[in-house]
Amino acid sequence: MRLRKSNRRGTTLIEGSLCIVTFLLTMIGIFDVGYLLFMQQSIVERAQRAARHGSVNTFDATEIKNIVLYGQTSAPSGTAPAFGLNSSNITAERLDPGTTEDRIVVTVSNFNVTFFTPFIAKTIKGIPVRISMSYEN
Repeated sequence: MRLRKSNRRGTTLIEGSLCIVTFLLTMIGIFDVGYLLFMQQSIVERAQRAARHGSVNTFDATEIKNIVLYGQTSAPSGTAPAFGLNSSNITAERLDPGTTEDRIVVTVSNFNVTFFTPFIAKTIKGIPVRISMSYEN
């Protein structure tokens, strides 16, 4: 009886450590996916606000880009753009001006997303965002 008990003494420690490692990796993975979804949705929301601003005001590509980058029409001094974006990641264009198909198109692309999970801790390209809205001005 004593021999069996001594053989099993380390199994609880091994099983516990395997469960803790699995649990932590799962939680960090959930955090990574949540961060990716948060970042993507925040960029979509900013692009929608920028497209709406461009559709109801006089078209100004710089203002539209600043709304995506900073949340306002002008760039504040000493403030970094949101989510590591820069103006080269954003295009704002007006398609078919003067026709019934007159539209404002805001595209955000080539932005980076960095994961925190140790095994996939790398930077990937985010999913491009393209918002189109009719020009109402």
